[in-house]
Amino acid sequence: MKKFVLIVAIFLGTLSSISQKWEHIYGEPNRNDLADDIIETYDKGYYIVAGYEGNGWNIKTDINGYGLYDKFLFHDLYQHRNFGGAAIDDNGNIYVCGGILMDASWPIVTKYNSCGEKVWCRVFINDYFEDGVCWDILVTDNDKIIVLIHHNSDDQVDQILLYCLNSEGDLLWTKPYASKNEHPEIAVAIGYNLNYYNNSYFIDGYCYWPYPGNPGQVYLRPLFIKIDSLFNEEWVLPFGVADSIVGEAYGTIALNDSVYFGMGVRRSSATYNQNSLLMFFNDQGEEIGYNQIANEDFGENVEFNLMAKIAPIDDTSFVTKFYIGKNDTVYHGETVIDTSGTIHEMQIRGTGGAIPDMIKTQDNNFLVAIEVEENKGDKDIWVYKFDKNLESVPFDTNTYVYDSLCPGGIQSGSIDITDCLIWTDVKEMPSPKEYFASLQSVNITAFPNPAKKSDITLSFTNTEHFENMELRFFDVFGKKVHSQKIYKYQGESKVNIQNWKPGIYVALVYSGGRVVAKTKFVVQ
Repeated sequence: MKKFVLIVAIFLGTLSSISQKWEHIYGEPNRNDLADDIIETYDKGYYIVAGYEGNGWNIKTDINGYGLYDKFLFHDLYQHRNFGGAAIDDNGNIYVCGGILMDASWPIVTKYNSCGEKVWCRVFINDYFEDGVCWDILVTDNDKIIVLIHHNSDDQVDQILLYCLNSEGDLLWTKPYASKNEHPEIAVAIGYNLNYYNNSYFIDGYCYWPYPGNPGQVYLRPLFIKIDSLFNEEWVLPFGVADSIVGEAYGTIALNDSVYFGMGVRRSSATYNQNSLLMFFNDQGEEIGYNQIANEDFGENVEFNLMAKIAPIDDTSFVTKFYIGKNDTVYHGETVIDTSGTIHEMQIRGTGGAIPDMIKTQDNNFLVAIEVEENKGDKDIWVYKFDKNLESVPFDTNTYVYDSLCPGGIQSGSIDITDCLIWTDVKEMPSPKEYFASLQSVNITAFPNPAKKSDITLSFTNTEHFENMELRFFDVFGKKVHSQKIYKYQGESKVNIQNWKPGIYVALVYSGGRVVAKTKFVVQ
């Protein structure tokens, strides 16, 4: 008997209890529900970023998948989807990105606190582009939010971009990657995933790139981009140009400090046959080789195979989420493979072709969230957990305290995102280089200047980036006349100058013995 999620957060547990398998279905009757992403939270629970009929839906579960609460998102005028992904910071805040359908589709990022409440949301509209969507998001160690954006434009110059926000939702910088300004060979480029390995960032996806010696004819290529810690583009790799590989990349894994491999698919334009592909390259962007997985490796009469997600078991073996076509039916399941592409274990879970999400959990198991069709026109979310042998895991019988950062408990309900702040000047934002240069100093201004009254006010910006600050005042002869401490995030300081002699003075801000700000003013 089928059970459904209700708005009061009654989640399905009956299926798991009967089958003795770690699996759950979430959904409502006569509605299309789907999972866009799933992440593990600080309290060992799971957060499912989902959608229904073009709207957002956030679900929080315990370690065994039983629902704790759910939140339905709504906008008075527009449809909103969470399909870009989610990330969590050390304070339990969750950041979700997706798209909102206005005059066109535009990227949206929303922050939820540890109580599941909306803190802020931002819609990014840029008149330079026709539309846009967010594909991935991550949180850095210093709590910066990096968002992977795809934009469409008539000239197709800049299509893959990173946006950087702080935890308050302020847009700090934007930068395009694989731009036609630097890579004129590129016709179209899309980035699916953003990963962080070895102090560098990696984007994978696809591009259209010409055959060598034939710039007028472009073909679909797997694409990898490496970006350094200051967000400078190190290299762009359209994989397999020399080998005439036609396909896409769906993930990047670091094998060690210098060797990486991407998982993707190789397509045949003649038959639209497709085969899973492991692509190897080094940290200099040089191709090492590739391994293609044949249809017969999955069994007899398999017409195509595609691995859509990958997660490591250890340094040499990996779990993948696959799809195969056989006898006009698409099946999905998981494999255990090594770097040669050899399949060691395989488990078929069901039929259907929806793109899933898969993560490795803190207990070294694996969690999949995928769309499942119960009845025609009725799609629900199937979440199941298994071990490295692809066997269902037992329920965790330990006791955990959930949502401990939110005393008083959390109630299910709805979240209004109608008041999202819309940015209209994205193209005017600084680049990472310009932004990081601005952090090398504190901006300081003195007013009124000249100062005629008993006080002068010093205003500051960028103080949040410095430690052990001190504000010192000197007269024209270099004699210190006053000093006081400045604190992180301090915005201004008022100083009494009633007994100061008329003349020119210099105000300096020191941090760690280094001058990081300077301004002059006159006392009359």
